[in-house]
Amino acid sequence: MLLNFKSIFALVALSLSGAAYAQSIAITHCFNINNQDTHSLESITKNMKGIYHLAHDIHCNASQGSVFVPIGNKSTSFSGTLNGNGYTVADLHIEYPAKQRDNPAGLFSDLQGATITNIRFENVEVYSRPDYDVGLIAGVANNAKISNITAQWLRLAPIEGAGKYATNSSGGLLGYSYGNTTLYNVQIQDMSIMRNKIAGGLIGRAADTTIAYANVSNLVSERIGCGIAADQMCAIGGLIGRVNGPVHISTSSVNGGKIHAVRNAGGLIGYINPEAPITIENSYSNTVIEINDYFGGGLIGQGYIEKNAANITLNNVFVIGKVIGPNKFTGTIIGRSGYDPINTRVKGRNSYFDTSVYALHEISGDNGLSKGLTTAQMQGPNDPNYFGQVDANGHYLWDRGIWTMENGQYPTLNPAPLSH
Repeated sequence: MLLNFKSIFALVALSLSGAAYAQSIAITHCFNINNQDTHSLESITKNMKGIYHLAHDIHCNASQGSVFVPIGNKSTSFSGTLNGNGYTVADLHIEYPAKQRDNPAGLFSDLQGATITNIRFENVEVYSRPDYDVGLIAGVANNAKISNITAQWLRLAPIEGAGKYATNSSGGLLGYSYGNTTLYNVQIQDMSIMRNKIAGGLIGRAADTTIAYANVSNLVSERIGCGIAADQMCAIGGLIGRVNGPVHISTSSVNGGKIHAVRNAGGLIGYINPEAPITIENSYSNTVIEINDYFGGGLIGQGYIEKNAANITLNNVFVIGKVIGPNKFTGTIIGRSGYDPINTRVKGRNSYFDTSVYALHEISGDNGLSKGLTTAQMQGPNDPNYFGQVDANGHYLWDRGIWTMENGQYPTLNPAPLSH
């Protein structure tokens, strides 16, 4: 269930107030009424460093054929602030005209040091040329702060062919993120990704990125894959398609839907580059992963670990969705690690899966990394061997401030704190 962000907005620290709010320009409609209009989403292009806020819900009339051109381009980035005040932008079709399609695509083309916060999106389609990054918020984001965003009924698709599959990165919110970009308290529900090479429920490709309190529900992908059989680059993950540099994920989950790919598919991450350190903690996946070729994992499709390195850290994670594919190329937690045994290459504690979903003999890819529990054990929060573990000071290792633990139910994540 999507949270009520209008009530959250009243409490979050990122709300504009005082002098900053006085300088903010109210956005009241989608398209320019005339050349002098300064209150439309389109008019943001006149000052790409400005401070803006939504004055009320905005409908962009995609159902009547209206097309919204992304704000800016690869040479003109947005570095200001857009605060939605908890209002909704709905019925939005985003697409460049034919002569401008050599740009990343989204509500914004490119973010550089921008803040986007407190907005709900409904019924949005984003179309891009296949060789450029695409996401609902932006195609590319550098040092961007994205928070308190919800999106429902989202579709991402290429608009012109480049062989059987597109070659860009597509993400529910961002196509490509880097440079200390953060996503906090973001939710996507009911999303489809069509014919992309690298795709993620939140981000297509990510480096130097932090994600906390994120949830993707009911993500459905068309068979994500590669036009060239030997191409190793294709990947899809419930949160991130491909990790290119340091990434930290916490208090995040993927629920429902089905991720279908030729190769490199994971409940949270599709593929991790060698020497790209990643930490995942207090997170879980409950989605179906299906691969046709190789490397599908409940959390990570392929975590390619350099020899004698341990660049993956997993703390307090679990999987309750099913992985379908060739037996030797699937794993409950990681489909493939690059070098065996992976329990010497992966750090952390407490990686679990439900043996009622996976018979222990069904999965060969984990090599001892994860531990199978019965449904009763996974739904028994006080078992001192598992979810009831405590440290030397008597504090739960599975923090009850982060997790809700109830008998007869799998653990669930608590909502994001109202101040951040």
